[in-house]
Amino acid sequence: MRALAVGEYDVRGIAVLCQSDEVVAANPVFLRAVGAQANGAPVRLTVKCDREQAYARQPFKVLVRLEVDARVNRVLTASTARFVFPWWESVVAVSDEAALLRDQRRYEIERAHRSVNLELQRGTIEKDGVFYEVLVGEIVVLAPEPGVLTLAGSGFRCEIPPSSSATPPMHGAAGRRSEALSAPHAIAIRPLPEEGRPPGWGDAVGDFEIAAEASRASLRVGDPLGLTVTIREVRSQCSNVAFARFPGLNEIAGFRVFSESAARAPGERVFRFEVSPETAAVRAVPSFTIHWFDPEEERYQSASSAPLPLEVKPHPAGLDLAGETPAAEQSPSAWRWPLAAAAALLAAFLGAALALAGRRLRLRLRLRSGAARPQERARQARAELERSLRDAAGAAPEDELAAARAFARYLAARCDAEAGRCFGAGAAEVLRARGVEEALCADVARFFAAAEERVFGRRGGESDGAASVRGLVERLEEGPRRPLVS
Repeated sequence: MRALAVGEYDVRGIAVLCQSDEVVAANPVFLRAVGAQANGAPVRLTVKCDREQAYARQPFKVLVRLEVDARVNRVLTASTARFVFPWWESVVAVSDEAALLRDQRRYEIERAHRSVNLELQRGTIEKDGVFYEVLVGEIVVLAPEPGVLTLAGSGFRCEIPPSSSATPPMHGAAGRRSEALSAPHAIAIRPLPEEGRPPGWGDAVGDFEIAAEASRASLRVGDPLGLTVTIREVRSQCSNVAFARFPGLNEIAGFRVFSESAARAPGERVFRFEVSPETAAVRAVPSFTIHWFDPEEERYQSASSAPLPLEVKPHPAGLDLAGETPAAEQSPSAWRWPLAAAAALLAAFLGAALALAGRRLRLRLRLRSGAARPQERARQARAELERSLRDAAGAAPEDELAAARAFARYLAARCDAEAGRCFGAGAAEVLRARGVEEALCADVARFFAAAEERVFGRRGGESDGAASVRGLVERLEEGPRRPLVS
């Protein structure tokens, strides 16, 4: 057969009458006939935003439309085609990569460790004598900083295999690499307003609701209590709930917080705390309050969970957690069973005796093995710190914590403390306990906070971590009012 004109044809199945009077029908065939001189591009691409402007940290959609020659689309695979988005490093992906559905295809984004799911639209379109199949999809992203985000350079690359019976000739297009570029498109990212910003706001943008739940309604002082705080987005894919900071949730009046954790789920964040009431005067778990900026209303808003009533009974031994200094290893599980006052005193006496015996044993072993004195360990830690700073020079952002970790080990040796207590905010507490002036303690805490923010908060700019560490060490070496180690 030969097509007499450009168009789409349904070739009906041919029926054959057999000698047994049985009719056997062949399957129908669908064909597209293109012009002899059809020379349209094998691939066409459009990448644009769903709006012209957005606020910083506000999610918006990047719309992707891919038009592929019907003869090419049937042979493209994930290994022969991919997107190129140079602007991807300037945004944060909000929408999760969902499982493929019917009529969907997945294409990777080059150097982004991310894929795009495109849905094949029904029907074809005809341009320049070529029939194109259309695939569309979207990615929800947010720009972390104000400015102009341009989507220039968006492209799609594919390898077109040589012509075969399954792929009719495409006038020299087959057997080569094809690339389609989208027209430039930009979106203005506006800064969040200072006016009306509440003190407890982190960086939440969108529209949220909050709810809290307790594991039980009756307990005693010192007993563990599980709290679950759930923050959900009200408008789907219109908030940065997966990345926003909600400060102050672990500050629960009347309760000692022993552990906390957070988990992400589509459209929500779940915070879990293990707490214990400090006194029998506690009557409820107080409300949890969050603040956010609503880009639709263009103002800051707040919401609070309902208080959770509790019945708190006194501890059998008369213990009271109010005013106590929490130890790093303390946990409410230590008070899960009733203990008599005599048993508690006996346990404390035995613990002190064992700790004293262990300290003497460690001292004897250290003296026998010739272990270094605290001052010697501090000098060794200073030398190790200098080596770490030299190795970390010019390192990638994910390796920039090396200097902070080396600084923590130096502080541990200098203060004769555990290394785990000398990293982050705990380092300032260790230094305060050893008489270091408050200004220096605050600078140490700010250094660790800045190091973590650069690595985990994706903040750009030049790093001066090594210079900061050396400056702090020099100030410590000048000597506080009393020795750090004895």
